[in-house]
Amino acid sequence: MSSTFTPAGWYPNPDGTGGLRYWNGTRWTEHTHGAGVVAPPATATTTTATPESPSAEPPRGVGIALIGFAVGAGAGIGLLAALDAAGNPGGDVVALCVSLLALWAGLLGAVFFVSRRRGAGSLRRDFGLAFRRADLGIGALGAIVGRSTTVVVAIPLYAAFHDLLRNPSVGIPVHDLTPGLFAVYAVGACVGAPIVEELFFRGLIQTRLVWRYGAAPGIAITSVMFGAAHLIGWQGPASILAATAIAAGGVVLGYLRNRTGRLGTSMVAHSLFNAFAVLLLGFGVGR
Repeated sequence: MSSTFTPAGWYPNPDGTGGLRYWNGTRWTEHTHGAGVVAPPATATTTTATPESPSAEPPRGVGIALIGFAVGAGAGIGLLAALDAAGNPGGDVVALCVSLLALWAGLLGAVFFVSRRRGAGSLRRDFGLAFRRADLGIGALGAIVGRSTTVVVAIPLYAAFHDLLRNPSVGIPVHDLTPGLFAVYAVGACVGAPIVEELFFRGLIQTRLVWRYGAAPGIAITSVMFGAAHLIGWQGPASILAATAIAAGGVVLGYLRNRTGRLGTSMVAHSLFNAFAVLLLGFGVGR
């Protein structure tokens, strides 16, 4: 029997009689191709393919993702240069806001473009954007495992970066920290970054790579890209250490997203993962 879908209605069979619907394995058809075929019971339920199911191909968009990242990062660098040329109006608070918003605009632009032009137009169906109450507990456990993983990976690398013993922090120098700058940094790290970066990396990129190459390679490639993305604000050898540790943490985030089929778990874990760094910064670690 054919599984071709046709508009709703009563269709004639080849012998001129009215056509009956039948179940083709995934949905009801609108007519049969032969007389005397009995349709299955009307109580049968339909199934809808989702991005989490192996048979559902997620939208292609890794190339678009790379373009979006380049545009966002480039725009951020350009705007920072413009602010610096103008005498840095608003100080570090404005500079941080501008750079983050520019980068996130590029990342989210790629996410929405791919979803609307190549996907179903739904972030939930295309990239697994969904939350459940259980995600809070799973995410908290994931944050602990992720943070522990970064420490384990980073320890052997300290011998290669002697300057880290004198300046172990990467990011905003503690001596430049102000209440306003700390507030923007905290909101960006614990709220903005988990939402935007998880949609971009674990949603747009990893969903496609896992479908194309399998779970382990897809998660690994995405995690490397995730860590490398944090080399934008280059601060010397310490940035390599930070990127390596972040990539290791990205493996945990990638596993959560792939295992649960939702971004809710990885977003929670990402938020709590960053909250730890924010607390350390607030307590003045690295002075």
